[in-house]
Amino acid sequence: MLLTLFLVPAFAQNPGPSADEDYHVYTDSPRLLLNKQRLRLLQRERSRQSMRWTQFNALITGGAPMPEPGFALALYYQVARDEAAGKKAVEWAVGEGQDLRQLAVVFDWCGPLMTKAQSDRLGSKIEKALAGKTTPAGFRSSAIYGTIAASAAAAKLMELNAQQIAAALANAVSFAGGVLQSFADGTDEWRYQVGIVARNGLVAAELARAGSVSAPFAFEGKSGFARAFAKTDLDRGIAVSLGRDWAVLRVAFKPYPVCAFNQTPVTGALSLRQELSAAPAKVRVRMNPYETGYAGMDAVGPFTTISGTLMSIPFCIATTLLHGAPTTRHMTTYDDPAVNELVKRVELVSDPSIPTLSAVIEVETVDGRNHVREQRMTAADYAYDMPTLSAMLRRIGGEEAVPMSAFDRLERFVERLPQGSIEDAISVFTLAPSQARAA
Repeated sequence: MLLTLFLVPAFAQNPGPSADEDYHVYTDSPRLLLNKQRLRLLQRERSRQSMRWTQFNALITGGAPMPEPGFALALYYQVARDEAAGKKAVEWAVGEGQDLRQLAVVFDWCGPLMTKAQSDRLGSKIEKALAGKTTPAGFRSSAIYGTIAASAAAAKLMELNAQQIAAALANAVSFAGGVLQSFADGTDEWRYQVGIVARNGLVAAELARAGSVSAPFAFEGKSGFARAFAKTDLDRGIAVSLGRDWAVLRVAFKPYPVCAFNQTPVTGALSLRQELSAAPAKVRVRMNPYETGYAGMDAVGPFTTISGTLMSIPFCIATTLLHGAPTTRHMTTYDDPAVNELVKRVELVSDPSIPTLSAVIEVETVDGRNHVREQRMTAADYAYDMPTLSAMLRRIGGEEAVPMSAFDRLERFVERLPQGSIEDAISVFTLAPSQARAA
């Protein structure tokens, strides 16, 4: 209530945009809620030592618990230019903070105080604001967000104007869709989804170029994207990271033929395997609930397809502990009695304190000893340089009998960008053996 009273005078003298006014992201922060005029009014409250400021100052400097700590600390930083308060706001946001509105405010108001790692972490949390609602509901992010991303890329490459790009994005919203059940059932629909996504994104842009009349409130409308898929309103603050935080930098290469969420557990299990004093008797794996709750991650078999094994944390852990680095052969061996028996003794624990792309693996061996491996990783750990990436791709290709000439062409295409020929990239698929193309 006090925070509200402190803010009301400044906001009353300079009301914000109406609900019908277009939203813009400006260059200089603060951009959300505060502008220069509002900030000056609040700073004048401080210089006059008004009762509102005195009370607010006492609460912050006294360390009183606040109902909206991110907002309060970030506001104190902006008004008093107190970096200590701003850094506390950042620590809250990258740590326990979950409220999207406060995360966006901290990202905007305290940006100059954040390290690159903190900025990436907070940007990622804001980015996942809707994904954290749509994924548990059964929607696949690649299918519902990918269509929108593909339409944006296609529209940009077509050099469409702003109005046409907006139409392309709106078209893509209407074409978005795709569920996760194939992962749970170990079937192949997920393989086709990304192809459909690319096609629909291109069609969305083509329609916009042809002059399609498309919904202006496709994302935030009462029947728009956010309410339909996430059952929530779209917070305007989600746009604050645009142009500052690039999700493409968090794209992770998968060194093993398993799900992205299983890359770190496999990495940790490989290290732990070298330390085991005897055969594993039982295993406990602690991971972030977002990952353990993903379709198919808790599957224990029986397995009949690689679509099932590559998703299963218990299977990936069991085959790694028993056989080492998983290969396609390991992931398609469904009748290994030792692996299947150990799968039943892998306990999966959802632990909110474990960041995504991380895992804690505890193994009790048959001689009664306990072994623990804490594997903390981020997307940066999977951002390999070109020589390393090339070697990994060729290793995996060798397992599938893909000729090395295919990788030569692909690397030539990449090295020549932006002048590379798309024919080089497309021709790679014709070189893959028929069995690999069907896998």
